[in-house]
Amino acid sequence: MLKLHTPPEKLSILSPVTLLASFGGSGFITPASGTWGSLAALPLATYILFNYSGLHILSLSFALFLIGMWVCREWLNAAGDQDNDPSMIVIDEAAGLSLTLAFAEMSLISVFLGFALFRIFDIAKPWPISWLEKRFSGAFGIMIDDMVAGLLAGITLFFFQIYG
Repeated sequence: MLKLHTPPEKLSILSPVTLLASFGGSGFITPASGTWGSLAALPLATYILFNYSGLHILSLSFALFLIGMWVCREWLNAAGDQDNDPSMIVIDEAAGLSLTLAFAEMSLISVFLGFALFRIFDIAKPWPISWLEKRFSGAFGIMIDDMVAGLLAGITLFFFQIYG
């Protein structure tokens, strides 16, 4: 059964930090907040992929990373916990998925495969993702493991598309 997370007491549900960190509220949903956040990012990333170029979706990923650094820092300050990676924060999944889809062909199969690969890398956390997750904390720690998961999923997607 779906349940909802709540933000730290110092942040309202409608604050810009909460809405951005939860990627429009998708991070409120539990279980599997990361999957919900990735699903929420899928329409925007797919639209950019199909209507612009890989460079534009790469720019989206970079912009989400920078915004994510800011909102994660604000969230952690409000929560008073710098070593935690709250599951309600899913802007990192949106940034990582966007990076994966920068490697995708303009087809729904590539988008679906990119989504699946990203979720596999994000959940399984093979090296170096697991190392980064343990090595870094704070806003950078929250964001970097998903960016590397997105990069590894994107490279894997690229090879699947070429070698089939």
